[in-house]
Amino acid sequence: MTIITLFNRNLGIKAFNTAVYSIKEMILVIPPVFIVLGLLDIWVPRETMVKYMGENSGLTCFKSFIDKR
Repeated sequence: MTIITLFNRNLGIKAFNTAVYSIKEMILVIPPVFIVLGLLDIWVPRETMVKYMGENSGLTCFKSFIDKR
């Protein structure tokens, strides 16, 4: 961004503002995602996760979320 600012000050400032906005958005979004993943790890047994999301799960992962009978 320093190089951009040296050549075009307005573009450099705009790029900096965009980067700051993106960082603020990440700070607001990432912690809740980690909290939900941590709770999921506690609430759902590991064997269930491996069954539906593991290496040999295939399309059962999608079927388990779509088929709620």
